[in-house]
Amino acid sequence: MISEKTYVVCQNQIMDNARNLAVQGVIAAGKEEYRLAVEAEDVNAFTPVIAVIVDGTWSKRSYESN
Repeated sequence: MISEKTYVVCQNQIMDNARNLAVQGVIAAGKEEYRLAVEAEDVNAFTPVIAVIVDGTWSKRSYESN
């Protein structure tokens, strides 16, 4: 068995690593989208146009129309 203190230290290290990997993934995806937009010449005033879809609703309510 490990102590609670040791467990918390390990947990924090794992969470820091997971967070860093997630950030690196988002940055890499953004760079790829940028490259694809420039490659497709989808640029407005020297700024690549990248479509972003945001759905802030609960999944069971997504895409419903009233």
